[in-house]
Amino acid sequence: MNIKYRTEIDGLRAIAVIPVVFYHAEFFLFKGGFVGVDVFFVISGYLITSLILKEIQNKSFSLSNFYIRRIRRILPALFFVVITTSILSFIFLTRTELGNYFRSVIATNFFYSNFFFWKTVPYFEAEAKLEPLLHTWSLSIEEQFYILFPIFLIFVYKFFRDKIYISFLIIFFSSLAFCHWAAINTSGVLNFYFSPSRAWELCLGCIAAYIYLKKNKKYVNFKYNNLLSFFGIFLILFSIFFFNDEILYPSLYTLIPTLGTFLIILYSEKSFLKIILSNRIVVFVGLISFSFYLWHQPLLVFGKIYFENFNTQIKFILICISLLLSYLTWQFVEKKFRNKDIVSSKLIINLTILILIILFLFSFLNIKIFNSSSYQGTESKKARLLKNREYIYLSKIDDRQFNKFRIIYENLKPDTLVVGSSRTMNIGNEVLKENVFNMSVSGASIEDHITLILMALEKFKPKKIILGLDPWLMNKNNYQFRWKSLSKEYELAKKIIENPSKKRKVFIFTESKNKNLYEEIIDKLYSYLNIRSFEIYEKNKQNINKPYIKRDGSRHYPQKKSEIIPKVIDYSMNDYEFSNINHRMYSKFIKYLKSKKIELVIILSPYHQKSYDMTLKKNTNLVDLEKIYLNIAKENSIKTLGSYNSHKVGCLEEEFYDYMHFDIECTFKNLKYKN
Repeated sequence: MNIKYRTEIDGLRAIAVIPVVFYHAEFFLFKGGFVGVDVFFVISGYLITSLILKEIQNKSFSLSNFYIRRIRRILPALFFVVITTSILSFIFLTRTELGNYFRSVIATNFFYSNFFFWKTVPYFEAEAKLEPLLHTWSLSIEEQFYILFPIFLIFVYKFFRDKIYISFLIIFFSSLAFCHWAAINTSGVLNFYFSPSRAWELCLGCIAAYIYLKKNKKYVNFKYNNLLSFFGIFLILFSIFFFNDEILYPSLYTLIPTLGTFLIILYSEKSFLKIILSNRIVVFVGLISFSFYLWHQPLLVFGKIYFENFNTQIKFILICISLLLSYLTWQFVEKKFRNKDIVSSKLIINLTILILIILFLFSFLNIKIFNSSSYQGTESKKARLLKNREYIYLSKIDDRQFNKFRIIYENLKPDTLVVGSSRTMNIGNEVLKENVFNMSVSGASIEDHITLILMALEKFKPKKIILGLDPWLMNKNNYQFRWKSLSKEYELAKKIIENPSKKRKVFIFTESKNKNLYEEIIDKLYSYLNIRSFEIYEKNKQNINKPYIKRDGSRHYPQKKSEIIPKVIDYSMNDYEFSNINHRMYSKFIKYLKSKKIELVIILSPYHQKSYDMTLKKNTNLVDLEKIYLNIAKENSIKTLGSYNSHKVGCLEEEFYDYMHFDIECTFKNLKYKN
């Protein structure tokens, strides 16, 4: 069996990486550019299977040599980019962002970043656009494949040699079936990052390798090379330009770009398409595609942070810089470390272990320093700053920790506490004409409601508490894990509610300012390098291009309104199952608050009407949950305002920023609607 170099495969790599880069740069034309990763998966499956089958049949395959080759191919460039990105992160990221960034460094270096980002960042949500190492999720899936697949193939070849093709088909269809089932029945975030949901894509490459190497006409007819290869490129281009982040993905839709890749691998070698894909420029981009993929994301993230007007010109400049760095990395890192005459196997292994240890220790120590729960962290500093200001600019922060420190430091005497999700963040003094303390957090869960309110009650003596109830509060599968930022406080708050007769406190404030030598050095280095200074809003000098938070906790986001593309309301509701446990817990929480003789008000926030109507055609969850919340309110004599149905409250389409967030005019209307 002979494996020869195919220039068109490198050209196909270029077709894969360019749309991914343009998608991350948010060029509208490439709204489906994320499918480039799926193309990479199929190519990886094809190349690795071809290599292993060739060596197994020649009786020259060595598992240790295979792993060393993978180390040479991937780790030097990855380490170089991660180290450089870590240095730049001290310049561009806040303390909280740095804490999370160094967690992602550990996850990336030990190939579980797909699971890490599943727990922390939904790929298609806004917060994903500020994660420098988000793109390494796909690299982790490939590395997991590289570690396990050779062992599997050796086993199958030894005991079931005639069943290799059948085993590939079984894995392919099983994984594809699971993927589509998971897309429909579980969180889209889980399915996107989950290795078993992606295994079929790699396996499709394995099938392509087996067919190509065998040239077996039993499985495929090779007569129609031009037609099938061009149909393959059509499928990929169709996915790039007509898919978007609203579709169910990955799912059966993913068959379109992956089958396109499959057809190109099998039929392009003797077709006109090979001439196009073998163009010197296209092949060159393919050769540096790995480094290009590694470099583009952190540079785009830092660009978004640094430039207020992150326009097309700046994006193209950063992409060009990425290309330049990619070439240099390919020339002086990738090629050098692949050369056994320059870097021996023993040296590459020793260097890998050493760098892994150094990066792990450096990241671990910095996580402790920049942890969001630290009294020296971004959240603590911003909370102290807001105490003496009318406004401050917002940056990416841990909402939960920020509110915790606001409770600790604030000397306000609020009449009203507000807790809810981002859909209640614009409720403040201006809206209620009262002294308000708004503690709303993105994606608020029951755990957030309970913890934040009970912490606040230890400090303040409000007359009223407003609870913003979102549908996902009662969803067993809401996949909202951000409350774990206050997990210790929640456990204490939960005990208080379940046994109110026993006196407990949610937290005890003990500020420690002692730092060791390492912390002193890192803190001074960060203070010297970092450009994310705490800018302060001054009265009558408001820059509407920046988001800010007011002293009362309400927030202003200068979002531009545009035509909204309606979609089924799936935020934390994609996999809905009513939770009796959540219902009982929240009922206990309500009863506890009622025992404090505080006036309670429930707010239901509206959705964009077309999205609401589309959702009701699929199911009636929103209507059912609204009735459940109204029953809770009725049973406890609580006033309820607003509705999920924007027709009822009179909110207009132009008052929405997207399908679930609305402006202050809609807020006023919603608070006037009484159930």
